[in-house]
Amino acid sequence: MNKHIKKCEVRKKERDTQILSNENIITPRIWIKKQFKIRDIPLTEIESLKMKILTIYKTLSINVLKREIISPEIKDKFKNEQLNGKNGKTIFQEISIFENLKKEKYFDFNRRNCFIELGCGAGSLSRTVQIGCNYNSSHILIDRMKYNSKNKYDNVIKSQLIGDNFISRKLIDIKDFSIQTEINNKDINVIAISKHLCGDACELSLNKIIEYKERISFAIATCCHYLLNHSNYCNMFFIHSVGITDEEFDYLTRLTGWASLKEDSNNYVIGKMIKEILDYGRLLYLEKNSFQSLLLLEYTTQTKENHLIMGYKLH
Repeated sequence: MNKHIKKCEVRKKERDTQILSNENIITPRIWIKKQFKIRDIPLTEIESLKMKILTIYKTLSINVLKREIISPEIKDKFKNEQLNGKNGKTIFQEISIFENLKKEKYFDFNRRNCFIELGCGAGSLSRTVQIGCNYNSSHILIDRMKYNSKNKYDNVIKSQLIGDNFISRKLIDIKDFSIQTEINNKDINVIAISKHLCGDACELSLNKIIEYKERISFAIATCCHYLLNHSNYCNMFFIHSVGITDEEFDYLTRLTGWASLKEDSNNYVIGKMIKEILDYGRLLYLEKNSFQSLLLLEYTTQTKENHLIMGYKLH
């Protein structure tokens, strides 16, 4: 019993010192957004927006590269029951994210690499990355929600660390997290990763990545674009430049739900175009902030939430 009490006291202390803010910046917005649905948008407005999106999309020449990479080298490190089980699709997505990081040479096996997983949940992506790096990697896991030890991968990752690598979990909102404070060492190669980063949690993460003063690269699988609105999207300058108003933007984010429809429907095409425009705007925002070699990928066939944005900056 005394051992249990001491353990609880340690956990309470960790919670008290790591959470900088209990303000939930996402949930209230979700409540607001759900007050209207696609069916609440006037049909005339929908038809007008569809025509506008078709026109805008043609002028932008967005390059979406289809690049799903599943190499036997890392796939064979998972058991068949894992790949064929309920988490199989997730593992294949994570493998493709890792392989795309590897293809772009965002990490170097001869350097100290630290992967920061934003909105990490149980830390499954970090676990797959660790396997891909042959366990020679460090990991910082960021999430504002507490996960039971039996549902997270922290201890598994920790048990297989080699050398001076480390793992750390921060129970903190992304908006309160500072990469610069956590890693102030030019010798550490920093890579920010996430799957899937919902709505404006992506905007928060991009700003944190931009704030870091050293070289940093990133790979973020975006999702839940319908949670965005004109007050939290990172590049409304771009949106306004192509002739979309704030009100139209809020309607369009709702229409991204069409991207989950059957692929032979016209609405599916429109929904997919909107999502590509939103992620393209994010890349333009990063480009203005000194990021290079920016990519928008369809990185997986396991889900229709299949966008991965990637890039790096030197300092």
